[in-house]
Amino acid sequence: MKWRQDRMTNAERLDALFGYKKPDHMPIGTLNIVEFSARNCGYSKIVNYTDPKKSFFSQVWTAEQYGWDNIYLRMGSPILLGSLDFGGEVQLPETDYQ
Repeated sequence: MKWRQDRMTNAERLDALFGYKKPDHMPIGTLNIVEFSARNCGYSKIVNYTDPKKSFFSQVWTAEQYGWDNIYLRMGSPILLGSLDFGGEVQLPETDYQ
């Protein structure tokens, strides 16, 4: 694939997408960035639940490293939020294997 000089930035691409305009390509993101980004930065996945600052910066750094368009960042887990919303009980992981 030939590198294009007129390539959009991540912000321009997302603005075009949400403004019903044509981006240079479809924004790429991932739903599993939370745990992967912690591992990618050498952290335990527990960091996502205990240290929001490290969780945030590991997601930003991983997205930049792999060229993802960070559509949104998540702290913690969507399973956690969904469970609490409907009155469920949740136990946060205490080891990497939980």
